[in-house]
Amino acid sequence: MSYTGGSPPKLFQLRVGFTLFELIITISFILLALIPLLNALSSTLAVSSESHSDIMAINLAQTKMEEIRSLAYAGIASEAKAAVSSFPAFQREVIVTTPNADLKKVVVLVYWTPSGGVEEIVSFETYIANF
Repeated sequence: MSYTGGSPPKLFQLRVGFTLFELIITISFILLALIPLLNALSSTLAVSSESHSDIMAINLAQTKMEEIRSLAYAGIASEAKAAVSSFPAFQREVIVTTPNADLKKVVVLVYWTPSGGVEEIVSFETYIANF
């Protein structure tokens, strides 16, 4: 049997395109490769969110401590645990004790509950003397 022109026999015809099976296998491999990447991204976002809350709590405690340091000695007093204005996810408390006649111990506590549901606390402590 010799080839003399015209259309080639079916044995030599080229297939063009992909079969449905080949597409499903390719998509499966791509999805299997993406799953660990998406898990890593999810973990990274969770850690980033926790870090943001930690930094915010530290800044709120530091701001309150600086406010207290600017007060006169007689004006330094405890404050009950209450929500922080402009930051409703956080609560702040100030505890003032007097270990000596002219010395006050000031503790600023900031509370918040991250997505895990367990309340976290940041604490700043200082002593202020009456000269």
